[in-house]
Amino acid sequence: PADRTADFAMQVADRWFKDWQMDGVYTHTFDQLVSDIHDDGIELTIVQLPRTDLFEQEVRSKYAAEQQAYFDHIRSIAAASSVEFTVMDAITTGVTIDSFRDTNHVNPHGAEQLSRYAADRWWR
Repeated sequence: PADRTADFAMQVADRWFKDWQMDGVYTHTFDQLVSDIHDDGIELTIVQLPRTDLFEQEVRSKYAAEQQAYFDHIRSIAAASSVEFTVMDAITTGVTIDSFRDTNHVNPHGAEQLSRYAADRWWR
């Protein structure tokens, strides 16, 4: 499919990270949400879902610093609220290119795989 190509991965990576800035309304809202959930005594795990290798390669090649800043921020917010942060990868979760509808979103089959993985990891 055209939406599982290196070109599509590049377009999405550019859309996400070009001119990206950490300090903004989404960041502040996320930070407050994590804090509020923690303060309410609700157990929380922050998960970065897997994306295709095509997408990850594009991000690493053009936006490694931005991605690292994002991960560092999420780890910091998670640590401040004693919340687990995990980056799921395709190998650990068992998803393959056929599990994706495009370079960074899973299809129904991929969603089922990730749901089973999450259930086995966090709820059994």
